[in-house]
Amino acid sequence: MSPNQRDISDPGAPAPDAITAGNAPATSDPSPVSAVAPHLSLSHVTFSYNGKTPVLQDIDLEVSPSSFTCLVGGNGSGKSTLAKLCCGLILPGEGTVTILGQDTSQLQNPAAFHREVGMVMQNPDDQLVCSIVEADVAFGPQNLALPPEEIRQRVTSALTAVGLQDLANAETAALSGGQKQRLAIAGALALHPKILILDEATAMLDPVGRAQVLSIARELNAQGVIIMLITHHMQECLSADTVVAMHEGRILRVGTPQQVLTDDQVLAACNLRPPLAVQASRKLQLRCPNFPLCLTAEDLEEAYGRLIGASGTTVGNTSESGVDATSAASGSGVDVTLNVASRSGASREAATDSAVESDIDATAGKDAEPAVSFQNVSFTFQPPAKKKSGVFRKKERKNAKIDVQCAPQDPSPASPRAQQDTSADIPYALRNVSLTIPKGSFFGVAGATGSGKSTLLMHVNGLLTPSAGCVSTWGFSTSEPAESANARRKCAYLFQYPERQLFAATVEEDIAFGPRNLGWDKERVGYAVANAIARVGLSPKVLTRNPHRLSGGQQRLVALAGVLACDPQILILDEPAAGLDPEGHDRIMTLLKELHQTGLTLLMASHDMNDLASLCTHVAVLNRGSLADCGTPQQIFGNERLLTEAGLQVPYAQELAYKLRNAGARLSQSLYTAESLVTAL
Repeated sequence: MSPNQRDISDPGAPAPDAITAGNAPATSDPSPVSAVAPHLSLSHVTFSYNGKTPVLQDIDLEVSPSSFTCLVGGNGSGKSTLAKLCCGLILPGEGTVTILGQDTSQLQNPAAFHREVGMVMQNPDDQLVCSIVEADVAFGPQNLALPPEEIRQRVTSALTAVGLQDLANAETAALSGGQKQRLAIAGALALHPKILILDEATAMLDPVGRAQVLSIARELNAQGVIIMLITHHMQECLSADTVVAMHEGRILRVGTPQQVLTDDQVLAACNLRPPLAVQASRKLQLRCPNFPLCLTAEDLEEAYGRLIGASGTTVGNTSESGVDATSAASGSGVDVTLNVASRSGASREAATDSAVESDIDATAGKDAEPAVSFQNVSFTFQPPAKKKSGVFRKKERKNAKIDVQCAPQDPSPASPRAQQDTSADIPYALRNVSLTIPKGSFFGVAGATGSGKSTLLMHVNGLLTPSAGCVSTWGFSTSEPAESANARRKCAYLFQYPERQLFAATVEEDIAFGPRNLGWDKERVGYAVANAIARVGLSPKVLTRNPHRLSGGQQRLVALAGVLACDPQILILDEPAAGLDPEGHDRIMTLLKELHQTGLTLLMASHDMNDLASLCTHVAVLNRGSLADCGTPQQIFGNERLLTEAGLQVPYAQELAYKLRNAGARLSQSLYTAESLVTAL
């Protein structure tokens, strides 16, 4: 057992004062919903953080037993504040919040109340309390003084449910952002709450992980647990019984998914957009007025099939022009079916580093000048073994296959910095990665949660240096201190969690910090700040506000403005649109597209396959730290076997296009994005 690890079956931990907890899930009440009192209700609730500006205004909401409710709305609409009221973390300024029959302003036994309600917040770091994964999950059950065997059973079950069973003994600090999100969810599941609130709990997860969380939520709901899910993904709302649409602290509409997600007027007011199947249905209604509004891909396929069977005609456009936005971005215009035939026969294990590099050269042009080069890069967060001297080290060297402490070789970017054992028993975040990122490219990095995407990005500007191999950025080796400083000046980095980059008292001071450190004069700094805040679409009024008082989406925009103000040549983005509403997402993606058109080199890791397909010129796929493949979006997203092995999915628009073609639609074989699919219909 490591020094940081403790026995998770030890119940001798202090009781939590405001930690969510719970008992066994309640059983579903068989009586009609209308015949029982709501388990969660808000009556004429108003709330303000500063006592002046209301964040919520006159909220009336009733959540019935065993219900699944989705809360949607733009950034800053008050969703997270409402969630905190619904679990008793904050109290209303006016009105009444009643949870499981108790007025939260008049709790007689707050500790007992908090055992019934669980919440997973936007930032998982706010909820992680232990240094070891299984100990963190056990923290809540231990504080309930449960029997040791039940604690262990709950921990094992929760970790298995979120796919972290193999990382039970890992350190929480070494987890990726998505893995931390899974861990926070596991901690809530281990408490067996009667009400579970998920505040953007899937924002940092890959598509498969997002589907797993929704599956877990549905299973808990079937057992009687009340689920409240806050999300910007309209597809996630399809699992709900009720959808609540919010805007500027007020509830605009409450109804079924069919009622709310097809109400274009309400969604537009909330800065949201309908699910893609609804958009496609409306497009088809222009030619077939009787075509139904469909919420899912399956419903759309079935409805289209009935239409074909009844009329014997097809709807769609087989023309390539105007269909494939990605082809235009990459300049290839290659039919995806041709690429599948040439690439799907090679397995991930058979692909070599040299083959991957040649793929990139063929795509970008052999004369393309590299912005970043990875050569046989491996990295582990595990500290190297201490050097031993004298006869002990000599004896070990005789028996060792590779001396992990061997002296550095030629430090030039063209050769490895060091040789190190990369066997499977060492926890490598990156393993023998070789790739070239051309100057002026928009380079996407895809992979499941924990595949090494963030670790790869942090090597570009020298935040991390290779355990083996070499990284060269703009011609400078990031492993050499003198050269690494020059490499960092070429790069700007937007991390997964923007609040970690915000520290000044005002937005203006925060954005100005970088330019001032570059030695710019006052006039140039002022221009950079004004230009950056305008480019991200925020009002100049926000400059005087405290950045930590902004919503999560607004903080993301301020953080992006801060890195743009430094006028970088390489922009590194780690999940730049996670947590943003559709309007904010589109603003960021449009801005990134414009930046790329100016010649800026962009490197972006994302779980949004549609973003990677529609914007990137190249996409690299990581699988458990290894480079699975790299090529154009058409090549990557046309290879379903590759994506499946890497724990990914084809973009949802492409999946929808497959189903429509199966139903008889005359759609081309090109790679589709959401925009291009609607246009093609």
